[in-house]
Amino acid sequence: MRFGHVVSSAVIGLLLSTGLIACATPTTPTDATDPQALATELIDRYAVAVFDRDQEALGNLLSDAYVLRRADGSGYDRQGYLAALAEGSDYDLVNYEITDVQARQDGDILVASFLLEAEILEGGQPVTSEPSYSLVTFVRVDGEWKLASDAFFSQ
Repeated sequence: MRFGHVVSSAVIGLLLSTGLIACATPTTPTDATDPQALATELIDRYAVAVFDRDQEALGNLLSDAYVLRRADGSGYDRQGYLAALAEGSDYDLVNYEITDVQARQDGDILVASFLLEAEILEGGQPVTSEPSYSLVTFVRVDGEWKLASDAFFSQ
């Protein structure tokens, strides 16, 4: 998938630090018999919420137990991540691409990995990130999929 989207400050910093992407549409995700399609839809939902700085959509998607961890050991819990999104960053997202989505489902647990590459503006200068993998876990709670964890493996 490839999206063209200009986003203000907080978005790209959080995107690159999390490696996660998803859609802010409050609809029920795709048929659960196709874990790849379901994971892709949920990742997209997350990305759009982050890109649009839609705290309500993101808050609805994140599990109360949500944790994000980066390769360097830093990270956020749910409250910290929402606060960081509200604060912003010095980057603007120009474009991003998610590829190589691999997903496995076991009942109410969906685990997926994907490759993320992003084009950003830093101080008005274009920068392309190195492709990096993320590993995410979604858990179905009362019929709704919630993002429980995100591990971002930057290079």
